[in-house]
Amino acid sequence: MYLNIFRGNVMFYPNLNHQAGVLSEIREFVEICLNHDITDANFKYQLTELVSAFEIFHHDGIKYDPYINAFILVANYINEHRSDLIYQDYLGQLSSKSIRKLKQIIWGQRANILKNIRRFENQESDNRTQFLADVRQVLADHYAVLVIRVDLGYLKEHLSQISIREFDQHITELRKALKDKNGYFRSLLTYGLALEHGVTRGFHAHLLLFYNGSNVQEDEKIAKRVMEKWKRITWQLGHCSTSNTPEKKAEYEKKGTLGVGKILRDEHKFDQFKRPLFVAHYLVSPDKFSQKMLLTLGNSQTFSKGFYKPHNRNYDTKFKRSQMEQGVGIMTFDDIDMMLYEEDEEE
Repeated sequence: MYLNIFRGNVMFYPNLNHQAGVLSEIREFVEICLNHDITDANFKYQLTELVSAFEIFHHDGIKYDPYINAFILVANYINEHRSDLIYQDYLGQLSSKSIRKLKQIIWGQRANILKNIRRFENQESDNRTQFLADVRQVLADHYAVLVIRVDLGYLKEHLSQISIREFDQHITELRKALKDKNGYFRSLLTYGLALEHGVTRGFHAHLLLFYNGSNVQEDEKIAKRVMEKWKRITWQLGHCSTSNTPEKKAEYEKKGTLGVGKILRDEHKFDQFKRPLFVAHYLVSPDKFSQKMLLTLGNSQTFSKGFYKPHNRNYDTKFKRSQMEQGVGIMTFDDIDMMLYEEDEEE
């Protein structure tokens, strides 16, 4: 949901003081031009606001989403024709014919935009398949798994100081810490890290951590340490939250959606056992297109995960209920899939 505010017949933008907000508003503007009627007056006003804001945050070396590229083509056309006029004066005197020309530039990019949407959906599908396979294997290999979710972003009052370059630097440092597995990442089994882009929250990330629950306890304490790490990385500009507080977990438990904390492999509590899969699914959902990153530096990844090495034991692939009732043995990938299937059938 974008926070464009109409007052009378004029639209105001409250989120043009930071790069993420500007690009989110541009995507919404292009979306409106492609799919809705927009008056010439509103078209000119929005272009004036957005082109001016975009110039402030635009830098070389950035790879933009096709929505933004469509807008850049319009901005380039305007800059080629406005001579010494400021944007407001140039756009204010445009005829309906000239405005139609600008709209046609955007319409001409529809195919590229649709192609990018399909590419995003396919990529998220691939990410989901690979990540959920890792999570399933982790759950199959361990009797107890500690699941921690932390959301990482920036304080609202500092969003204007955070461009894609700062965000990329901070995420690169975080990924290095995850890869090195030092400190509170030492017993980490695997992780998922999804980068997103919001109009009010700016650049932010969702981090899901999986630990061996037989070796690691106190999920809230670890979550707090991770959040402290993010604040150090961001020079105290960062804002964090976690789903692993007692209050949050009690809220999720009441709703029947608790998928974080200590998860035990217990047939009698399998509804709890499968919930981490739903939490993991959230990170790589194609339904989150509105929060898709609209720019990257080079070929930077917007989703990354740890490399999980399975136990490499010769499991009996047929699920044995007696073993589960006794709490012995390790479930296989096929066992979990079968149990998920049985649960879906019962529902």
